[in-house]
Amino acid sequence: MKQLLILFACIILTKIAGAQSINGRWRSEDKSRIYKIEEKEGAYQALLEKSNRKDDHEHSVILDNVTYNKKKKRYEGIIYTVDRNNSRPVIITEEGNKLKLRLKRLVFENVDTYWYREQ
Repeated sequence: MKQLLILFACIILTKIAGAQSINGRWRSEDKSRIYKIEEKEGAYQALLEKSNRKDDHEHSVILDNVTYNKKKKRYEGIIYTVDRNNSRPVIITEEGNKLKLRLKRLVFENVDTYWYREQ
């Protein structure tokens, strides 16, 4: 009975915390890339783990300094191009087994891309 109460308390606390872990492997929309997201020193970082694209550099940092904004219920950080020549702020929301990454390209234009959790 005691274990059941502890389990129930853990479930409730997880729901209250709001954010689920985005740790793990994610694939791009076109299935050409696999990213690995890990939490490091209180923030998340994504590395390009595998790619079918010839110009990509595996193990390069794609997302950096990603933290969860409890008030806005979303992740925020920086996204880099594979060659690290360009970076932009990114807003990440979790939609089940996919992440929606929203980037600002121009002043009023947002671009959304999706990553899907690898099983």
